[in-house]
Amino acid sequence: PKPPWLYKSVFSPIDVDEEYTRPARIVENGEIVIKPAMTEIEPIEFEKVGVLDAFNSDGLRTLLDLPIPNMVEKTMRFSGHIQKIIALRDAGKFTENEIENTAKKLINEWKPNADDFDQTVMRLEFSGIKNSKPTTETYDLLDYFDRENGISSMARTTGYTCTAMANLMMSKPLESGVILMETLGQNRENGEFVLSHLSERNTKIEQK
Repeated sequence: PKPPWLYKSVFSPIDVDEEYTRPARIVENGEIVIKPAMTEIEPIEFEKVGVLDAFNSDGLRTLLDLPIPNMVEKTMRFSGHIQKIIALRDAGKFTENEIENTAKKLINEWKPNADDFDQTVMRLEFSGIKNSKPTTETYDLLDYFDRENGISSMARTTGYTCTAMANLMMSKPLESGVILMETLGQNRENGEFVLSHLSERNTKIEQK
């Protein structure tokens, strides 16, 4: 968490800005509810990382169609970063007339230096009834920049998932057309194939 922004961008800053501006769709009691981005900030602690700020963002997308009564997706940043973004928004820097200039400025200020090594943190929390008992399960991913090969953690966690899918498509017949990841994952064999591909590259999701 280096000042001044406590953040560096490893993908398009325009897309990062969208996480801060696009209204967040969540599910409450079976209904889709729209809330402003960067709201309901809560602290979440991770071993080896510390406390991060989690805030509403529009990441559920096709998951919104699943028959799950309550769902929310949040983006996480080092504590203090999102408060700076909220200050920019309140100053009018994300309006239609200003967003392009703001993005250009942030592209330069968020550019990683040679000694900036990214990490990717993800937590999945599930609460419900399992084997007739109320149950909560938590799965964490903590991935680091591959210094030996010069591959960012963001590239590892997203790119290796893509290569897993390519290998899966070449190894077995799949239905034609667009296949949602959540649909594909309902087949346990498919899900284990992808997780195994990631694990072989030291990208692991661990149950806590």
